[in-house]
Amino acid sequence: MVALSDDAEVTLTGLFANSLQGDAHIARLFDPLGVATILTSNGIVIKRKKRDTNVPFVYDFTDMPDMAQTLAITCAMLDIPFCFSGLQSLKIKETDRLAALRIELSKLGFLLTEQDDQILQWNGERTECDASPIINTYEDHRMAMAFAPISIRRADGIRIANCEVVSKSYPNYWDDLQNAGFQISDLDKIIF
Repeated sequence: MVALSDDAEVTLTGLFANSLQGDAHIARLFDPLGVATILTSNGIVIKRKKRDTNVPFVYDFTDMPDMAQTLAITCAMLDIPFCFSGLQSLKIKETDRLAALRIELSKLGFLLTEQDDQILQWNGERTECDASPIINTYEDHRMAMAFAPISIRRADGIRIANCEVVSKSYPNYWDDLQNAGFQISDLDKIIF
């Protein structure tokens, strides 16, 4: 969310640099995308900074494949071409996440390609967006949570089907977004 905003700062208490969670390493990946992560005694502060460059983002996600959805969507929304490898396990998660990303991002005009069941890339190729896209979640909590921040960049918001899938890992996700200032309506489809 911070990467897609013009000016944002978020404080997350209880998170620390020495976390055993693989997801904690995403902070260094977001640095070139314009997100500074500052360690404090209470946790971390995430805030917007100037983006380093617009060079293609190349990364091997073998050690943290679950972060690829978030980074693919962020890169696309920032118009940063990318090539992500090490994604072979994403085909056997809650859904085939590689196919899901290709299908759902194409609704927003981004044409991604997949190679050898382990590489996902976007070279900047665009097509016309669906008139009123509804993002399918494929019963995958990470699909809903990764696509929600797109609302920051789309004047007409984003619609997400089966939004209740977030209950698997973050049941209060939608409530927390509302508390942060997002406008959410329609219980079946979330519109920001």
